[in-house]
Amino acid sequence: FPLYWAIRNAFAGGGSFIDLDNAVAAGERYYRGATQSAFLGNHDVVRFASQVARGNDNIGPWENVNDPMFDGGATSQWNIINRMSMGFAFTLTQPGVPLIYYGDEIGLAGGRDPDNRRMMPRDSALTNNHRELLRRVQAIGTARAGNEPLRRGARRTLYRSNDFYVYGLATAPGAVAL
Repeated sequence: FPLYWAIRNAFAGGGSFIDLDNAVAAGERYYRGATQSAFLGNHDVVRFASQVARGNDNIGPWENVNDPMFDGGATSQWNIINRMSMGFAFTLTQPGVPLIYYGDEIGLAGGRDPDNRRMMPRDSALTNNHRELLRRVQAIGTARAGNEPLRRGARRTLYRSNDFYVYGLATAPGAVAL
């Protein structure tokens, strides 16, 4: 959980990339040399897609929230897909072992535990929205697999503001990812 709340705040809405960068730097100092796992969600928290759709994570365990990738709710599916895509791009470019909780790769809905442990839908039940998010996550994963700095690079902040964040990863001179 060292980065979890900063990631959620930055990408689910309302948070600052400065706060996210500060959390990354604090984790690097505190956990120096330890392998970490950045993630967008797990079995203990409200699903990311539901938090974006609701505008907060105040969703109880028995609310059985609608899947926003089907009906959209107050927020468009594109907003959910784009926010989750950026969150996955961040988590999959952090040093360590990224963790993807089942269903997050398609934007599965859910409130607090146990509602966040819903059944994974069959491929035939996925909407175009689910498939678009999955395609993006797969592309980010493929980029990570094919680029050593994305997997093992030392991170360096290049620019940060509340709304914009640029960092680079390098394993050696000339072996850089931005």
